[in-house]
Amino acid sequence: MSDNKVTLLVNGSSVYEHWIDCSITSELSALARSFSVTITANLPQGKSILQQFHLGDTVQVMIGADVVCTGYIEALPVSYDANSVSASISGRSKTCDLVDCSVCPPGRAITMSTSGGWSSKLKPEKGRIVPAPAVSAISWRQQKLETIIAQMAAPFDIKFVVENGSLSEVRDHDCDPTQTVLENLKNLVQKDDLFLMDTPQGNLTVVQKGSKTATDMLVLGKNVLSGSASFDGSKLYSEYRTLGQGSGTDTKTGKAVSTYNASCTNTLVPRFRIKTTDNKGQGSNPSCQRQSDGDMLFDAMQFYRTSYSVQGWRQSDGSLWEVNSLVKVTDELLGLEMMTMLITKVIYTINEGGLITQLECVPPDGFRAETSPSSENKGWKGKSGKAKTSKETSKDLSFIKGKNE
Repeated sequence: MSDNKVTLLVNGSSVYEHWIDCSITSELSALARSFSVTITANLPQGKSILQQFHLGDTVQVMIGADVVCTGYIEALPVSYDANSVSASISGRSKTCDLVDCSVCPPGRAITMSTSGGWSSKLKPEKGRIVPAPAVSAISWRQQKLETIIAQMAAPFDIKFVVENGSLSEVRDHDCDPTQTVLENLKNLVQKDDLFLMDTPQGNLTVVQKGSKTATDMLVLGKNVLSGSASFDGSKLYSEYRTLGQGSGTDTKTGKAVSTYNASCTNTLVPRFRIKTTDNKGQGSNPSCQRQSDGDMLFDAMQFYRTSYSVQGWRQSDGSLWEVNSLVKVTDELLGLEMMTMLITKVIYTINEGGLITQLECVPPDGFRAETSPSSENKGWKGKSGKAKTSKETSKDLSFIKGKNE
C-alpha cells in the first residue's frame, strides 16, 4: 500500500508532519496549486511551533514519496484561547509569482538558482526543460513560442517544461507591461486551446485538455462517497447567433465589407431564449457557424458539471487522482452511464472522515480557454474529425430533454 503521510519539507531540510487537517488543491483553471495544513498544541508549546515557520520559506509538500506542491509559505494564521493554540501553514506553488506579478522589465540579467532552497533528493522534473535566454525581454520577433514562454517565466526562477513534443511555432509577440505574466502567457497560448499549469516541482508547463486518463472509473455505490450537480439551466438558450464582419481591402470597402451571421437552434430548450455574440476571429459564415455551434455545446456541457468525493487519495494502481485526467463516470442517480468526464479540480483533504479526494468534473466540451470560445483554430470536432454541425450538436444535448420532462 502506498504511503499517504503528508510531509512538509521546509527550506530543503526541515521535515514536519502529523497534521490534524490538511487540504491540497490543484485546478486546471488556476496556474498555482495551493496547500493548507493545521497543527495544534498546548499553549506553552505554541510559541516554539510558530517560530519554526516564516513567510517566504520554501516548502515542498509530499504525499508519501510523491511531490504534490513546490512553493512558498504565504500565510501563518493563528487562533488560541487560554488552553490551546491552533496554527495553520498555507501557501502556493512557485508559479504564484506568475499569477500575481507584472512581467519583468527588459534587459535584466536572469540567474536561475541551482537549488533555490529545494531538496535535490526528490524525484526530478519530467519532460524537457526549455533553455531560457540570459536577459529578460518583453518583445520578440520570429522566436519560437517555447523560447518566449521560457524567457517570460525565467526572471521568477521558474523553468518552462515541455512534457511531450515542442512548441516550435515561430511568433512575433509584444507583452503588455501593465498585465501580469499569466495574462500575457494566456494571450500566447489560449487561441490554440492550450492550458497553463504548474508541475509538482513548481515549474510551468503547457498541456492539452484531457492529456491524461484516470485508471479507475467513478461509480456510484462503488468508490463514490457522495456527489452533487446543480443542473442549472439558466445558461441555456434556444437560439445561438454569432455576428461577424470581414476586413476590407483596396478593392473591397464600404458595402463590400460584408457582415456575416450564423445561428443554430437548440430545440430541447422549450421557450424562446436567444444569445448573440461577436465572432472572435476574421468574419465569415463558416467561422460564425462554428462559434454558434460551439457556444451551444459548451453551455450544455456546463449543465452537466458535477462534484464527487471518493475515499482515499490514490487509485487502485497506487497513483494519485490528478487534474486534467479523463475519467468514466457511472451515476444512476444523475443519469450518467459510462460518460467521459474531465477532472478540472482535485482537492486532497484530511479531516475526521479520514483521507478524502474531492473531484470536480465536466464533459470535455464544457471546458475551454477563456478567450477562445469559438475554438477558431481547431473547430469543434466530431467523431469524424470535422467541425460539428448544429444538427450533430443538438444530438449531443439530448440529455436535457430528459431533465426537463
